[in-house]
Amino acid sequence: RYVFSPGYSEATQRFRQAAATMDPHAVAAFCQRWPWQCDGMLQMAELRRTMGGVDEAAKLVRRCLYTLECAWHSQFRPWEAPCRLPWSVAANRALHTALFRHAQLVSRAGCTRAAFEAAKLLLQLDPAADPTRVLLCIAFLALRAGDAAFVLSLTASRFDDDAGGLDVTVLPSLAFAR
Repeated sequence: RYVFSPGYSEATQRFRQAAATMDPHAVAAFCQRWPWQCDGMLQMAELRRTMGGVDEAAKLVRRCLYTLECAWHSQFRPWEAPCRLPWSVAANRALHTALFRHAQLVSRAGCTRAAFEAAKLLLQLDPAADPTRVLLCIAFLALRAGDAAFVLSLTASRFDDDAGGLDVTVLPSLAFAR
């Protein structure tokens, strides 16, 4: 779980105020003042993407991921299972959002293996809730990356959650991929 410093918490509060105005110029001004605040970078990336600046959006998302990675605890190892950062903790949401947007952007650039690896990491962070719904596209990314074995192993699994489990075989993309 991410723990914010008082300065970062203040910057987050200022970002919320800027975003509440619904003015892109206010968000841009915020990002000039606090260039390493993750929520601001993600919002500017989305703004740039919708205005046609996909390269600038990708750069902002990569910078956000770098910022989040620099804040990792020395014992946090996302490549070792199980690695959980639940979406229900508000501080973790920036990582989920940044990873999902990164997967989208690198997939669009033709780097399907990188997109697939980002999607796998994202799914590992909170598999029961899957807040970004990465399960809906992971089969496509796996097949494009040439990892059909992953799709087969995923369809054989069942994620446990409070409702008694999620049967992934009912998802259309995984059902057709089998």
